Amino acid sequence: MNHLDMHPHAYINEDNLVIDVNLFNESDHDSQLLEDLLSVKKAKQVVCCCTFGIARVGDTWTGTEFRYPAPGINLVWDTNTKEWVPPTPAPTDGPLYQWDLPSGSWKEVDNTGYWDLKTMTWVPESE
Repeated sequence: MNHLDMHPHAYINEDNLVIDVNLFNESDHDSQLLEDLLSVKKAKQVVCCCTFGIARVGDTWTGTEFRYPAPGINLVWDTNTKEWVPPTPAPTDGPLYQWDLPSGSWKEVDNTGYWDLKTMTWVPESE
């Protein structure tokens, strides 16, 4: 078997969640093999990732794409960029803003200071 013919396939459960991702050959798509795989994996569907993008365990299958879990409950899916974004655009009144997940709002960022590569933190200019 040529490994270049192998493609990732996502196993989707009843809740449309990816429960596993495996490689197998497109020529292995006979009905008995597919039925056996669905039964063993307790999946309702197998989707070829080479057609619909990268799938990871825990992603949601929408029927047309895989969506990774939202990093916060107050974000919305952008179908153009394929990522979770704030529900409103950042203010454009001059200062730099960052979306604050806990509060679900834009917060002004203090951009005076520097990024400390040793501690991987922002250090305000006053320190």
